[in-house]
Amino acid sequence: MYDPDMADQTSPAFTVFRNAFIFKMDTIFMSSNFSNMYNRTQILNTSENRDHVALSFAIQIQPRFMVPTSSNLIGQIQAVIITGLRNSVFVIDSKSMRLWINAYIPPTTTPSPPGQCLPITIASCVNITSYSKTSFPNVVGHRSPAEVEIAIKHKYYSVIQPFFCYPLAPDFYCSVFAPECGSDGKPIPPCREYCMDVMKLCKVSYQEINTDQIPVSCESLPESEDPAVCRQNPYKPGTCVPVNHDMCSSYGINKTSYPNVIRGVAVEKPLIALQLFQGIYNATHCYKHLMLFACAFFVPNCTGKPEPYNTLPPCASLCQAFRDRCQIFFDIFEHAVIANISCSDLPDSPDPTVCMGYHEAREPDFKVCGPGEIKCGKNSCIKRSWICDGNQDCDDNSDEAHCATCDKSEMACVKSYGRCINKTQGCDGADDCYTGVDENFCVQMDATSDKDVLQAYNPISAEWEEVCKDNWTSEFSTLVCKQLGYHRVLATYYKDYSNKTKTAILTSLKDGSDPNRLQSFLKKGQPSCPSGYVVRIVCMDAVCGIRPAYYRSPLRVVGGDEVKPGALPWMASLHGGLGEAFFCGATVINEQWILTAGHCIGGGEHGDLKYWTIQTGSTRRVAYSKYRQIRRPKRMIKHPAFNVATVDNDVALIQLEKPLAMNDYVRPICLPEKQPEEGTRCYAAGWGKNDNFAQRYEAALKQVPLDISSWEYCKNATSNASGNKIVYALTKSMFCAGGADSHDACQGDSGGPLLCRKENTTDEWYQGGIVSWGVICGHPRTPGVYTNLPLYVDWIRETITNASEKLTL
Repeated sequence: MYDPDMADQTSPAFTVFRNAFIFKMDTIFMSSNFSNMYNRTQILNTSENRDHVALSFAIQIQPRFMVPTSSNLIGQIQAVIITGLRNSVFVIDSKSMRLWINAYIPPTTTPSPPGQCLPITIASCVNITSYSKTSFPNVVGHRSPAEVEIAIKHKYYSVIQPFFCYPLAPDFYCSVFAPECGSDGKPIPPCREYCMDVMKLCKVSYQEINTDQIPVSCESLPESEDPAVCRQNPYKPGTCVPVNHDMCSSYGINKTSYPNVIRGVAVEKPLIALQLFQGIYNATHCYKHLMLFACAFFVPNCTGKPEPYNTLPPCASLCQAFRDRCQIFFDIFEHAVIANISCSDLPDSPDPTVCMGYHEAREPDFKVCGPGEIKCGKNSCIKRSWICDGNQDCDDNSDEAHCATCDKSEMACVKSYGRCINKTQGCDGADDCYTGVDENFCVQMDATSDKDVLQAYNPISAEWEEVCKDNWTSEFSTLVCKQLGYHRVLATYYKDYSNKTKTAILTSLKDGSDPNRLQSFLKKGQPSCPSGYVVRIVCMDAVCGIRPAYYRSPLRVVGGDEVKPGALPWMASLHGGLGEAFFCGATVINEQWILTAGHCIGGGEHGDLKYWTIQTGSTRRVAYSKYRQIRRPKRMIKHPAFNVATVDNDVALIQLEKPLAMNDYVRPICLPEKQPEEGTRCYAAGWGKNDNFAQRYEAALKQVPLDISSWEYCKNATSNASGNKIVYALTKSMFCAGGADSHDACQGDSGGPLLCRKENTTDEWYQGGIVSWGVICGHPRTPGVYTNLPLYVDWIRETITNASEKLTL
């Protein structure tokens, strides 16, 4: 979270900021082709700039590498930095980057008097060791703290940092560079066995650095059980050591033991793993006990007992609860840190001395309502402003049940409580409310089964009734398909009436009713079906881009307006894990296919598809909706040229396990015929965060007007924006829209649509692009970037056709 104090180099916030940035740069270079050349990153200056900290820094190269300033290596190193900072909290202005090579001239230092105990003043070792006094010369031969600082700065910086095999390696190397001062004033070096423990546990880290960065060989060190001769390993199994993580401390984990091997799974860099889990939690909130599991796994609570009971691991049930709710997001983001975690290898017991999290794993997933929200129904939270707005948002209807504007025999014209009509006037084929909402959602194909049975809504009983075959003709099948938004009828069948519920039968057209609505011909609430058969219709070719349940709001994504139910019937949302945590937007393009961004599907394997959920028909993500349809994916198909590193060709398709039932609240969006022209007013829509620092996604769908900008303008704007991170290079597969302050798509809007009105129409829409990426949400004069969807229409249609042919075969 941004803190203005980060610019103050004397503040604790700056210390956290500095350590995180240096850690990030070290990680970038140690995993690059320049790991042998890289020495360290040094922060030169900081300044606070509205909503971010401006940072000047220098990259120091090992002195033995004499690189001329004209070398191509300089540009390659710049590229490493830009690429490495993608998808991080740090942003960089590539235009202001300057890289230079300075010759290293060792400064002259004054040796410290031998045999004299001195306070540890070496910056990297302060408060690292259990002792506080040192003496010189040290194991490497340095004769003063100043000489050590120079050596660490220019050669040994990586091995002494906390992220390097924490905490064993930092403690060991501090005892090498600043050895404990003995009672006789002489330095006490680390023991040979301690050195060998470090080499064994930290072997993975040593593969990432050059061997000449290791300042000492184990063979050169003494071995003795006498603490006056050499220092033993303070992190032997069973020895409790402090845990430096606030989140873990909140769970009572203040000490852990190393090496932290839990049933054969070795975790060498627990701080890095904890940061990764914290990032997943902040992005998805997939499981409220996610960090409890992470802390118990990566820094297990120390019991002080002998092996193998020296640490307290997470319970197997907590591990499984984590996997059920969150593993999908590690798959999407390609984080392999959990690949070797086996829940079955962990104990599971209510005894808190055996494992952690047993009772937490069994807690119901009660929702915690946020500011301005109230709890309703079984387990949902809604905004206070949704109470008595005419839309049922609680599964028990408690938000609307006590809004006494109409009596029991009446129904409200839901968007305007000033008018009530008799329930017999609802779904009768005649508009009795000024918005016509009393005739919306009156006919449907049964979405709860695969039978496509025709149903009509009875507002008196508030139930859906099957329609009898009696007097049915092909003309009525055509009428129904058109009313539901299809071009034509594929087939009409009749099914045995076996339900004991009431039915609807055909009658003559009611006076004043619309002949284009089936409810105008129905008599509902009948006790039986005379013919013994009910109607089943299969429609085809859904009409795209129309929204029959839309009404124009009397009120006027980032800076956007809340979308009313039914206004954007093609919107879909992607959810992951057992808790169905929201993470991306999408759109309906036909009954069985959903369109989204490639990066929402992820660069890795999709894992178990049972953990994916697609929701349609509801604009209010956190509330109950009688219009919502929930589906599982059958398969996921990314564009074959999608590049997870560059986000080029950022488009993907999801085939649903079961087709959607089209109605007034679920309709497909039209695919584009061409790219929207520069200056065209379009709308981004999604449930994404309201700004860069928001903790959670929006409860209700929002839309924001954006004008299409030129490609060249967008390229310059994204490259030169103040505080910019060059997330990805702009390519011809992308285009841009927006740029006004606080008007933009944001995190969580990814995969959703950029919607444009068809030319020469009043209310027909097509999808011009897919929300892909941006600089900073709502950054002034910096457009957001969208997948250029017209380039992929042929691929979409071919993919759908090929999948259909395979099913036929």
